[in-house]
This record gives sequence, C-alpha cells and structure tokens, in this order.
Amino acid sequence: MLGLHGRVHESASVDKVGNTKVVNPGSEYKDGILDYALIVMKRDIKGFGKFYAKKYDVKTVHLGRG
Repeated sequence: MLGLHGRVHESASVDKVGNTKVVNPGSEYKDGILDYALIVMKRDIKGFGKFYAKKYDVKTVHLGRG
C-alpha cells in the first residue's frame, strides 16, 4: 500500500508505517520551489490462464526539486 501526503511543506521525507509507504515531497511555495516524488512501482503477476493475481509494490522512491 502507498500513502501520499504533503501537508507539511517544509518536511520532505519517506517513511513506512506497517506495510504502508508514506511519502511527503514537501515544497517551498513561498520561494517558488516545487518539490516532487517519483514513485516507481513494480507489478507481480502469478497464476496462469484466466486465474491470476496481480500485486503492486513500491520499488523505489526518489525525492527531487524542480
């Protein structure tokens, strides 16, 4: 599971609560600086034919400034 939150602009961070990845890219709006998070997901498919299950996980998180 992935939770995206960005209310606290000054505190960019990546954390994990249980199985949930929490990402806050932050931003410095008053200075005109927008920060971002690039989240790379991976998909795992198991099974065959009509019977399969898809699972999505967070592979990597990159915080950047743009």
